[in-house]
Amino acid sequence: MIDHYDIYSLAKRLSLIIVIAISFTLNGCMEYVEGFLPPAPDTFEWRSGFFVKCNGKILSPLETVNVNYENGYVMGEKGKVAISVPRITDYRLLMNATVQQGDGVRIILRKTIHEEQKQAGITLDYSTKGIIIKDGERLVMQTDTIKANPGSEELIKIDSEGKTIRIEIGCSKPCIFTTEKLGTEYVLTSTLPGSRVALNGLEFIPLRLTRPSIR
Repeated sequence: MIDHYDIYSLAKRLSLIIVIAISFTLNGCMEYVEGFLPPAPDTFEWRSGFFVKCNGKILSPLETVNVNYENGYVMGEKGKVAISVPRITDYRLLMNATVQQGDGVRIILRKTIHEEQKQAGITLDYSTKGIIIKDGERLVMQTDTIKANPGSEELIKIDSEGKTIRIEIGCSKPCIFTTEKLGTEYVLTSTLPGSRVALNGLEFIPLRLTRPSIR
């Protein structure tokens, strides 16, 4: 005798399996298709060290930013760009900064690209007048002995590791301090008023990859 309840139960299970299989297939196809689609006009990506995928998002009008380097860009007046490696908060960021016009650039380490006015981050102002480093409202360092030379390229290196931040500009002595702002996944870059700045040679490296392996 046929048990209609068992047949009905089996049919429901098969239907669920088919729906799940189709869902996984479609998701896989979409990811495959997206790999061939051009990025949105306000986003770009590059490879750091040939294997670390880095993301960039233009937060200002598109005409204020020119992504004309393989791993960098030029920001005009009021230009603003957020860069990150998804889910990586312990990293080493390397960039070559050139002040082409005006005062300089502001670099902010933050947890998110949203609510910038409410959630202050770790800020570096690199300008022709000197540098200012702040942890929220707390002044960490201010000096005019380290400054941008208009038209000259300078290496900026930033290490973010847990509560420890290390900022080094050129051959100057690094500024090392601790912070309570954990999880600074995003780095926001923007020009100071009236400035035009080129940032290139961007290397966004997870800190675990900068240490020698132990065998």
